[in-house]
Amino acid sequence: MSTTAIYEIAPDLFRLSIYVPDFDMQFNHFLVRDEEPLLFHAGLKGMFPALRETVAKIIDPAKRPAKCMPIVAWHPYI
Repeated sequence: MSTTAIYEIAPDLFRLSIYVPDFDMQFNHFLVRDEEPLLFHAGLKGMFPALRETVAKIIDPAKRPAKCMPIVAWHPYI
């Protein structure tokens, strides 16, 4: 089970940290809350559901703009 934390590091800029005890590692993702939000996903593919749930605490997925620019940096070796 992973632990997720949200930090607002600047106005409308969030660091979403997901700690995975199995790896004893923390993965950081970044979200810019804007008219056209940007999500930088730098974790594993399998953690996307937890990340989406965390993003939903900041941006309502039902009301999100049609344009949401995701930037994905998968870790291919894991």
